[in-house]
Amino acid sequence: MVGIDCLGTFAPFDYMRKMLTAGSATEMAMQCMQVAEEGEIACQTRTACQMCERPAPRGADVTLGFIGVNATKELLVIAADESTDVRLRLSEMTRREATEREVVKREAYADQHHCQAQRFHRPRACQT
Repeated sequence: MVGIDCLGTFAPFDYMRKMLTAGSATEMAMQCMQVAEEGEIACQTRTACQMCERPAPRGADVTLGFIGVNATKELLVIAADESTDVRLRLSEMTRREATEREVVKREAYADQHHCQAQRFHRPRACQT
């Protein structure tokens, strides 16, 4: 199973206001992802999202992560564990292992939001 990072959801009114300000849903998503590159949340999300324990999906074999990287250029490909990484041959499909800076940004996000940002296996970077 493949999952993606989650930055949360907005109340309908907040979503429409942010989309109108950005000009389109695509531009709003790009703005949120640019801020996620720095390990932050771009917008005020719902209370339940603010209390969430992790930005990554539970139970995913592989997570496509954009927290801590420039998602317009690359994503983090995060295996649940080393055996999944080997079984799926992720080293053959990705350019490199994530840099220390990318891992630190992702973990800083987790610490800031009191969650577990999949610290269990070294992410790999994949060009988008």
